[in-house]
Amino acid sequence: MWLMTKDPISAPDAPEIIELTFEKGLPVLMKYRDLEVSQPLDLFKKLNEIAGEHGVGRLDIIESRFVGMKSRGCYETPAGTVLLTAHKGKFFFKKTFLKFSLRS
Repeated sequence: MWLMTKDPISAPDAPEIIELTFEKGLPVLMKYRDLEVSQPLDLFKKLNEIAGEHGVGRLDIIESRFVGMKSRGCYETPAGTVLLTAHKGKFFFKKTFLKFSLRS
């Protein structure tokens, strides 16, 4: 069922260090090891790869549909989870350490 994210139990225990730079609320640069990514789509794809490897970004919820029925929704958004968490200014979550550089 999960295609983009690894099971958190089998994910690496060692953290990854990712530096994200935001300008006017938008991610403009990601530094990861010796890699620098500034193109938005490439940044998002690389974050999906890194965060997915660490089991970050899984959502498993019960939804109430408009017609009154319940359904289970399973979603994956590794890059979205990292970017939202970084944007909110949280520095730690589960097995990943994030370093931020914020500019206005």
